[in-house]
Parts: sequence; structure tokens; C-alpha cells
Amino acid sequence: MNRPMTRVAKTYRSIAGELARRVSAGQLRPGDKLPPQRDLAHELGVAVATVSRAYAELKRRGLTVGEQGRGTFVAIKGVPRGPQPIVDRLREKIVDLRLSEPAIGAVHSEALESSMKHVLRDALADGLLRYQPSLGRTIDREAASMWLRTRGVEAAVEDVAICNGTQHAVFVALASLVKPGDCIVAEQLSHPSLQFLSRLMNLKVLPARLDDDGLDPDSLMHISIEHDVQALYLVPNLQNPTGTTMSLERRKTVAAVCAERNITIVENDVYGGLIPEAPPPFVSLDICRTIYLTGFAKTHTTGLRSAYVLVPPELRDSALAAIFATNTMADPVMSAVAADWVRSGVALELLHWQRAEICARRRIAAEVLGAEAVPEGFANHLWLTLPEPLHAGGVIALAQARGILLGAPNSFAVGRTAIPNAIRIGLGAAGDRADLRSALTEVRDVLTLLSDTPRNYAFAGII
Repeated sequence: MNRPMTRVAKTYRSIAGELARRVSAGQLRPGDKLPPQRDLAHELGVAVATVSRAYAELKRRGLTVGEQGRGTFVAIKGVPRGPQPIVDRLREKIVDLRLSEPAIGAVHSEALESSMKHVLRDALADGLLRYQPSLGRTIDREAASMWLRTRGVEAAVEDVAICNGTQHAVFVALASLVKPGDCIVAEQLSHPSLQFLSRLMNLKVLPARLDDDGLDPDSLMHISIEHDVQALYLVPNLQNPTGTTMSLERRKTVAAVCAERNITIVENDVYGGLIPEAPPPFVSLDICRTIYLTGFAKTHTTGLRSAYVLVPPELRDSALAAIFATNTMADPVMSAVAADWVRSGVALELLHWQRAEICARRRIAAEVLGAEAVPEGFANHLWLTLPEPLHAGGVIALAQARGILLGAPNSFAVGRTAIPNAIRIGLGAAGDRADLRSALTEVRDVLTLLSDTPRNYAFAGII
């Protein structure tokens, strides 16, 4: 028989211990909501501070998740706060929808096999097994310049640098601009890697507000008046995690603020190729100094770790130094494969395939989760805002219990940004459309369960 909470010793350790025991015994299940601290304190006849310490202890152990104003929920291992390991998809029986990545199919294997045969056949003669220039081989930078033109960016070959993927490119761009202790601005919700990169580089990152049109220029202006801002980092197309694409007028306004305040833009256009008629990039507006970067990780395949950075001539030496200090050079074989895809037209063919596949997967998401939750678009991730009484921590925990991993909102919040009650779902991460439909059905069932059958704080008959 369950021991009533009223019989538990009135210390925070004993209260936490009893709740932890019930979690372990399955009496409190993932997604269950604990009572408000004041209610439990009244029931037990203890100070609210005692219950508060007990709840803090449970959170420290990773048994609960929650934010102020929404409550505390039972978790499995808590909501992730740091970089999460990628699961071994060949061994783990789970579907990892935390990731924003492109869908892949047999067409990618065929393209890789064809290019690898061509690249490796001439690898020795082309010098691919030896050191390369840190900015990349000229032949690969020429292909990069070709690819940038498909994005509406005119780039001289000598101004292009090749990096090992877009995250490396972001580092190179920032390292070309700022020094430890400098201040940069980013969208209030941004890719988790930016926060860890800023800690590594000892940068202060300040969040600018987001609205339905992207970064708010008034927020940027206010921050730049209060602080000495060196750079603005943003993702204007299919923003991660919200999926918003900034209009041309908004881009001009943001660029004008940067020009007035002498702020350099680091424009991450890693998703832009997915949009058939995207607004012109910041760099092509020629309003303020901009470092432009793009790659293949979000539009083709994450395995092709090749990205292109367009740096102003005065920053070229700094970019070279950053690449040399971190990788010496981009992977010559992967760079050659990417260049081969560009020159042969395969890169454009795979981009068109990706657009069609993402549209098909978004239609599946709309069928399963409801059209109101899945707006039309080309983002390979979905930002799902949860209505009360749903809570992101409970949804993530219960979905994990069913073998589905979802993106936690706190991993995207920059600085002291309030954590939104939302989850990110990667639509390209599932192996195929059938796997995606199955996984989203599980997510829908979790949402329905937590909406329709709330276990009133999960303490009925226990306290």
C-alpha cells in the first residue's frame, strides 16, 4: 500500500526521497505533474521553502523538469541542457527527431558512389593525399563560387574559404571578427552550438527579440546602444528553430541598423537553398559589412562536411589563420566531392529532390498533427508551440519513453531568454516517410494523452 505523504518526515531530503522512490516504483510516471509547491506544503504542514528545496533536489537528480509558472513534471532523465550525443541508428531502437537534418535516400548513395569513383581515381595526381592550402584548392574554391551564384551571391574566388561544415564555418567567421570578451548579438532562439562556441571563445552573446518576420531591428538597435556590439549572427532563411524566413524589407532595416552601428553581420544561409524564391541574402544588399556562409549539411546530407565562407578581403588573413589553427585545411576528399557535385549539376538535382521530399514530409506532419500546427514551407524542422496544460518537459519525457526523441526548448534559448513552451521536431531525421508517420503518430498520442487525461498532479489518493 502506498505510504501517505503526510507520514513522511518533514525535511526536504525525506520529501525528495519519497517522491524519488515513487518515480522509481512507477507510481509517478513520465509526464506526470507534481502539485504546486504551496499546495504540497499546505498538505504536509511544512514551509514552502522546504518543498522548494525538495523539488530542487529532484531536478538536480534529473528526475523532474519544469519552468517557473508552468509547474514541475516527472522526467526520465530530465530535459537535456548540453550537447546531446547522436544515437547509433543501426543499434538503438529509437527515432531521434531532435535533429534538423535533410532527408536522404538511394539517390544520395548513388551520387556519392559516382563522385567518389571520380575523385579517388585521380586522388594521387590531384594531391588529395597531401596538405592543401588552408583556404582550399583553387579548383574547389572555383566550384564554391559557382555554388554561391545559385544563392544570388557573386563571389570572387580569392574571397572564398572552404571549411569542414557550417559549424566550423561559423567559428571561422566569428574568429575573423572578434576577440575574447567581445559582445555579439544573436536571435533569442538559436542553434545550441552557438552558445557552446561563445563559451569556448569567451564571447558575450546578447539575445535580440524575434517576431513573425525574424529578428526585431528595434531590439538590435537598443542592444547596440547599451553595449559595444561587434557582430550580429543570424539565420535569415528558415530560421532554426522557428522556421521563419525574414522578408526583404526587414533585411534592409536590420542591415541599416548594422551599418549605422558599425556591426558586421555573420549570415548563416545554410537553409536558404531549400526556398525556391528566397529573398536576396544580406551580403548581396551591400548595405553593411557581411560575412556570408552556406553549406550542404541542411540541404543535401549532414555527412558531406563541406561549407563555404565568403569573407571581405580585409578579413581574409584572419580567416586563414582560424582555419589553420583548427583544422589546417578542410577535408580535401570531401571538398573535392562537393565540388564535383556542383560542377556536374548533381548538387542542384539533389537540392530539388530535397525540396520535394520535405514538402511531402510536411504534408504527413499536417495530416498527423493537424494543418494548423504545420504551416506551409520548406523547413526540415517543425517548431511546435504547446498549449496549456501541455508542458514541453512532460511531452519530451513521455515521448522518450515511447522511443521518440524531441528537441527541448531550453537548448535554443540564448542568454536569459524566457524558455518557450515548445518542442522542435526534425522532419528529415526519420529514415523514410513511413517511419516519420509512425513517429509523429506516437507524438500525437502523447499530446492527446497529456491533454485529455491529466492526472491532477499525479497525487490523487497518495497525499
